[in-house]
Amino acid sequence: MADAALSQSSSHHDARIAVRNALQLGISLIATYGVGMAVRMFFLPRVLGPEALGVFTAADFVANTAFLFTTLGMEPYTQKEVSVRHEHANDFTGTVILIRVAMFFILTGGLSLYLVLTQQSPLLWPALGMAGMYALFHHNSAWGALLTASREVGGLARINVATKLVWGGAVIAFVLLGGGVIGVVLGFLLGEVVKAVALYFEVFRRLPLKLKVDWAATRKVLWGAFPFMVNSVSLIYSKLDVNMMSYWHMSSAELGWYGSAVQISGFTLMLMPLLGGAVVPLFSRAASRSQEELDRVGARTMSTVLTFALAGGFAMALASELAVRVTAGVDFLPSVPALMILCANFAATYVAVICSYFTWAKKGPWFVTGVSALGLVVNPIFNILFIRPLAVYGDGWAGTGAALATVSTELFVILILLFQVGRNIFDAGVRSMLLRTTLVMLLVGGLHMQLHPLVEAPPSWLGAPHGIPVLAVRLLIEAAAYVVLAVVTRAIKIKETLEFARSAMRTRHERQEPKAA
Repeated sequence: MADAALSQSSSHHDARIAVRNALQLGISLIATYGVGMAVRMFFLPRVLGPEALGVFTAADFVANTAFLFTTLGMEPYTQKEVSVRHEHANDFTGTVILIRVAMFFILTGGLSLYLVLTQQSPLLWPALGMAGMYALFHHNSAWGALLTASREVGGLARINVATKLVWGGAVIAFVLLGGGVIGVVLGFLLGEVVKAVALYFEVFRRLPLKLKVDWAATRKVLWGAFPFMVNSVSLIYSKLDVNMMSYWHMSSAELGWYGSAVQISGFTLMLMPLLGGAVVPLFSRAASRSQEELDRVGARTMSTVLTFALAGGFAMALASELAVRVTAGVDFLPSVPALMILCANFAATYVAVICSYFTWAKKGPWFVTGVSALGLVVNPIFNILFIRPLAVYGDGWAGTGAALATVSTELFVILILLFQVGRNIFDAGVRSMLLRTTLVMLLVGGLHMQLHPLVEAPPSWLGAPHGIPVLAVRLLIEAAAYVVLAVVTRAIKIKETLEFARSAMRTRHERQEPKAA
């Protein structure tokens, strides 16, 4: 009995720490995302314009692609292993730094050679600057994971916010001083340099870390982190569209329009980290009890997530023109079709994530990693099929093709995952909800078309055609119609959705019953 009581007390203590850390990091996430959104979605497009933003976008994506290999799977591995053995960080941290330094020189040399041989020399210096930024970014992510594992994240949260403010201020200052694309790159690089210095002192303050070289221990660590690294590298397919557009020498403006669409649509994914933190433990606990319990929880989760994902993605798609005018400005209107498609991909992404977590709990990580790697194979095929054939139709069409390739890849991955989860997660209730929601979206889509004359020729009190006031009014009418129709058709089951939300909020406070003696 004493052991059971001690175990229960320990679990409650861990839960309190987890809640405190989640709140601190969650608040810092909101703050940093706000700064990032202001700079990337508003400031850079309006100040740089489509062509300069296109150069930066191409340099950013090619450097990001090359340096995904430097993750080495260290961040998730550290969170998993160092959280229970703090001294284990001494076995590999110093050696990993040396490995990353060597990889930096090798990858920057290869990146330079690639850009010269493919006649993309204008990207060379911006790409090399972003390469340095991403090298530090992955280093900083791993050291941030050391702090997360130490369960003392207050300093990490403050560093995240402070360095994001430094980053934002530096980017704005360098651009306004006439730095152009190079100024943006220097601002990005400075932000990560400052963060690296701050993390160095914070880690040594919180952990008894000793930097040493231990090749034997590091080899074991790298092997243990290998599945995480493969999963990270498989995400390259989300970067291939811009890389292929740049390789085909699409115009800088075309890259800028599509880059703006990607940044705006990224707003729909801001809750992804919080979703993972809630769903993974939920599925793991259900799987430990029984397959039937995992199926029940999976179906309920899918229904709730789809309720919000479909509504959010559909709303963002309808608001695409308004979003572009408010953020990037009228020079980026050719990005609207691509943005509409990428916002429609919002729901597909969340479905893929829930299916991945469900399959992870059921089959383990390697199957999910294999499916992601398969997406890396098919994505270039979709890019070839859509981007260049559509580019001939004019401004923005290459980006539209890239967006279609992204959605097609996501649907391909979803089909494979659904083949595995089958009726386990898409039960009759979920299928019914999907049919009802589809009906609602068709009706509201019809209303969107009927309101087009209002946007083309608004009354004088709503301003000019396609102006922000009339676009906002149309969106409000459509949103009200969606809510009413969703409630009437029971596409949204308010009682069940609120009950699930309350249950999810309680998951970190659940009391674990003592194991039977």
